[in-house]
Amino acid sequence: MNKNKLTALLSVMCVLLCALVLFCACSGDNTTTETNAADETNAATDAATGENATTTESTPAASTPAESTPVESTPADSTPADSTPADGKIAYTITVVDGEGNPVAGVDVQMCSADGTCLLPVKTGDDGVAVFNQEKAEYYVTIASAPEGFVADETKHYFDGDATTMSITLLKSDEGSADASEEPTEEPTEEPTEEPTEEPTEAPTEPEKYPVWDADKAVVTHQSFDQLYKGNGSADDATNGGLNLFTPGQSAGWDKIADLTAGDVTTLTYWGWVGVKGEIGQFGYMIDDNAPIYNAEWIFSNPGEDLMPHCPAGTDNATRMKITIDLADLIGEHTVRVLYKNADGAEVTLGLFTVKLPVPPVVYVANDAITVVTPALQVIENVYPAGGYDEWDKTFTIKVGETGGYWDMGWIAINTDVYEFGYRFGGASPLNNGADFFPGPAYTVAATAEQIAAAQEMGATTAAAFLCACAEAALGVGENHVQVLVKLNNDPNQVYVLRDYTVILEA
Repeated sequence: MNKNKLTALLSVMCVLLCALVLFCACSGDNTTTETNAADETNAATDAATGENATTTESTPAASTPAESTPVESTPADSTPADSTPADGKIAYTITVVDGEGNPVAGVDVQMCSADGTCLLPVKTGDDGVAVFNQEKAEYYVTIASAPEGFVADETKHYFDGDATTMSITLLKSDEGSADASEEPTEEPTEEPTEEPTEEPTEAPTEPEKYPVWDADKAVVTHQSFDQLYKGNGSADDATNGGLNLFTPGQSAGWDKIADLTAGDVTTLTYWGWVGVKGEIGQFGYMIDDNAPIYNAEWIFSNPGEDLMPHCPAGTDNATRMKITIDLADLIGEHTVRVLYKNADGAEVTLGLFTVKLPVPPVVYVANDAITVVTPALQVIENVYPAGGYDEWDKTFTIKVGETGGYWDMGWIAINTDVYEFGYRFGGASPLNNGADFFPGPAYTVAATAEQIAAAQEMGATTAAAFLCACAEAALGVGENHVQVLVKLNNDPNQVYVLRDYTVILEA
């Protein structure tokens, strides 16, 4: 009996224990379910607020700055532009990247002004950026040299409008070769049909004979155009009041016109230095379309070793130059082209500018004829030989009673109107004791349209013609010194001698 009660009690306890275990298990399931529901609620909240989006995208974002560094470096490197009130210059920022947008370090970047004057190259840093602090002007950018593994870029890159930043993409060597493999399929079909029709018209033009030095940099790799002196560039010139035509280092802002109308200059000196391919050649210049003038002495003493570090890759030699340009006997406007010629005879233009020189009142005298006439004014002969006035010995002879005298005819190129022509005698029997003989407008004749056009081509404003009639009776037996004269409206008291010769009157 006791045994049965014990068994029953144990059974009840087992039932209670199982119920307790079952209750606990159910409570644990409820806790897990509540936690998962909370997680789902939080996830939905995060998705709505976007908090996890930032975290989720943080991995791609880390790589984005590396790709966009060339773009973001522009404002960072343009900080010097904030200093413009202090030095008046602008930070021109150039970023060099590869085909995938990654910055390229070690690139020699060169910035040049519109006239071809180039600054010293600047290497890009690890961020692919090069900065030039310069006055505001029109510039273009070239790649002086590219690091190993990249294709050389000889393109001139221009800033867009008023922009002061640009990005240049360099192709890797394998990318360049892939492009090259495609071009031969296009060029052979185009060149034979197009080139022959264009080249005959372009080949004779002057720019192809004297191309600007940086057109391809095959002859001259770099030029620094430092100064243009009035005079020969000597110490005396520098002492006489700063005779350089532009502020040193600022040739880019020069208007390329040398105004020398004050009349105090007969020579100019072009001063600077160049880097070249091959051995150093010769420097020279040409005026208008005249033949070039070269002189070995215009290679200035410095051998150039100190200049080579400032030259782009591919430069073999460097030297300074000091070119003296002779302007004597020139009037009006002329074009001056400064040249460099290498050992192979290739010529390139280093500089091109205009000189304006003073124009005198009487620019030119045309000696048409001195004609001996009969008393009835019939022409006997022109005393000039076949070679004309320039080969004449300025002497001729007439006999008493055989002529009525002679006519002296010609025209002049001038920059004002004629007041009057005249002549005077001297020698054995002077007229009026050598005083001027001006009969008023009697010796002035109308210039032809051809004479006026010729005068204007010389730089004068107009032309005037003369016919001076000299009677035999005005001459004395023996030698007579004759001068043909003119007075101009701008100063009637000033007498200009047009002719000077001797007439021998034989008895």
